[in-house]
Amino acid sequence: MRKKINEKKFILDLYEYNKQLVNNPLPYYVYFNDFFIEFKFPQIRLSIDNKIILDQLFYKNLKINLEKKFDSFLITDSQKITRLVKKNQFFFGVLYPKSDIKFTLQGINYDKKDKSIFYPEEKLTEVKISIINQDLNEEYYIKEAGELQIQIFFPTINFDLKNISENCSEEKVGEIETNYKDNQVIYKAKNYGVNCNSLKENYLMFPDLPYIYQIKGKNYLGRSIKFFFNYNQSNTLVEDFIMPEGYFNSTVSFLPVKKTQNNSSPTLNWETRSFGKISINELQTIKAAFFPIDALAKIKIRKHQFESELLNQIEIKKINNLFGFLYLFKVNCKENCFISNNQSFDKLWVAVDNNLSLLPQYKLNNWSNLWQVHQNTTNIIVFYVPEIVSLLFLIFISIYLIKIFIF
Repeated sequence: MRKKINEKKFILDLYEYNKQLVNNPLPYYVYFNDFFIEFKFPQIRLSIDNKIILDQLFYKNLKINLEKKFDSFLITDSQKITRLVKKNQFFFGVLYPKSDIKFTLQGINYDKKDKSIFYPEEKLTEVKISIINQDLNEEYYIKEAGELQIQIFFPTINFDLKNISENCSEEKVGEIETNYKDNQVIYKAKNYGVNCNSLKENYLMFPDLPYIYQIKGKNYLGRSIKFFFNYNQSNTLVEDFIMPEGYFNSTVSFLPVKKTQNNSSPTLNWETRSFGKISINELQTIKAAFFPIDALAKIKIRKHQFESELLNQIEIKKINNLFGFLYLFKVNCKENCFISNNQSFDKLWVAVDNNLSLLPQYKLNNWSNLWQVHQNTTNIIVFYVPEIVSLLFLIFISIYLIKIFIF
């Protein structure tokens, strides 16, 4: 993920982000084949213009080499949840990174002749993975940045889309047709039929984890595919969204919800609906990935000012105050410079430098005038507009009267 910043001299504030991330659950990934069992955990990397700012890994990835061959493994995690992983397959689990975690492994083999199961080793194998203490800096000073990059190093899932469709129209009217080619599917519906489908397995579906989905496909005729995401938890609503017309490559995010006693996993379903005429849609890819968007949304950027930047570095060589409403400043300004005339703030006070540029006006100490001086300025005139107008009017009247009496 990339986010344009285009800022200079700012603070990257990660306090709320770190706080949220530490309290969030994390997924883990287990893969098993003839040679090893592998455990993987998310690594989150924040970079500025391809320079790494922060790498976060709560647990180190682990690979256990197998001396014997097994058909499957029973794996029990620290929460006493047991899962079966078959050879050359994987599964995802979820844990809270509060402390060290422990997995218990039990190898299983199958006897194909009498169709029985036996455990070659009676002794269970215990695997302990220690948590990595997070020495996290909460603030980072960034001199200049064009882009913030966020990378998640963790397996993603390309879902198998081959699943049996059904006509889910309320009156069971119309006709549907589903054609599979490789891992791409074409859905057809006509005469008010509704071609409905869903994911075969919810590999990465946990209600208390945030996800992003990448969905690719193409709309040929009729309305595009409509998706439904159901958290299957109390006090939640089903989210639905319709893909664009023509070719689409969309990214959709889902925030975690508080898990209730209901252990049901979220589900993703979709439909191609006929509104009388033929509707044809193609679905090419659905990928899912863990992405802590709820924590990342709490990253803050705030402007940073050094103490030297706040100092007034002007050298005032001379000030002339004429009539109380006209000030002539002779100054030397090389960097951060300000002047004040110690008069009550009024926008009708105006300051002009020797380049005939109006100086930006601010309020000093919540009552008086303050002007920011441009670099290399040497002379400034400050005047009160109503008084200048009155003075010019008086001069004009005086000249006019002199002309009348003399001429």
